[in-house]
Amino acid sequence: MNKKLIKVARIGFIAKGMVFAIIGSLVLLAAVNIGNNKPGLAGVMNFLDKQPFGNILLLVMSAGLTCYAIWKFIEAIKDPENNGNSWKMIFQRFSFIIMGLTYLGLAVIGVLRFLGSDLVSAGSSNTDEASKFPFLATDTGLTLLGIAGIVTAIIAIGMFVNAYKSDFAESSDLESMHDKKRLKGIKTTAKVGITARAFIFLIFAYSLIRAAFTSNPDEIKTAGEVFSFIQDSPFGAWLLALMGLGLMAFASYMFLLAKYRIFGDDG
Repeated sequence: MNKKLIKVARIGFIAKGMVFAIIGSLVLLAAVNIGNNKPGLAGVMNFLDKQPFGNILLLVMSAGLTCYAIWKFIEAIKDPENNGNSWKMIFQRFSFIIMGLTYLGLAVIGVLRFLGSDLVSAGSSNTDEASKFPFLATDTGLTLLGIAGIVTAIIAIGMFVNAYKSDFAESSDLESMHDKKRLKGIKTTAKVGITARAFIFLIFAYSLIRAAFTSNPDEIKTAGEVFSFIQDSPFGAWLLALMGLGLMAFASYMFLLAKYRIFGDDG
């Protein structure tokens, strides 16, 4: 595979790892009622913007996330690793497009914040989903929400299976480690991280399906609202703290991918 493309992918994994490290930290702070930044993708950019040299950090993060988006688009369209065209891979390639669009959107938000645009703050108002997207309240929109919820639930279940079966190790060079205790620790960290992310997807899927069945698009939860949902549940603070640790574990997994990921004939 093209070495420049591999480098782009590795930079992307590092940027994604940084995103989840920040989200995990913000979730932990929210669990103990410290800090004003809301956990979630938008909260990452708010956090970076408030740091010393925040504009530079925003630009660097946006560049890294753009690399990740490019890698996902190429994975989806060109299949550079020759994974084939089975139904499973077609579904996976579709999910790559969604991920690419998500992280490209986050990169655009970062650039807009860097440029001092008011468009970002304008788009973050508390207007309900039905008012912002009236199409979602139509029969077609509600049907699409239900389908999106089912697809998201399937993706979440796939993540649980991936974590349980350690499928993530197949595309990496982890097995080459001679220190078996360290390898076991790394695999455990990856499993915890993937499982934590799967729970977030599952809650989001539930909100989409609930919105479809109740004909109420306002039931759709943003990333920040997912964490609020966890916090408002019984033992919410403890669960939120565990989720924060899990997301930081997922960040570690992304960093490991940046180093050990095997790309096609690269391994």
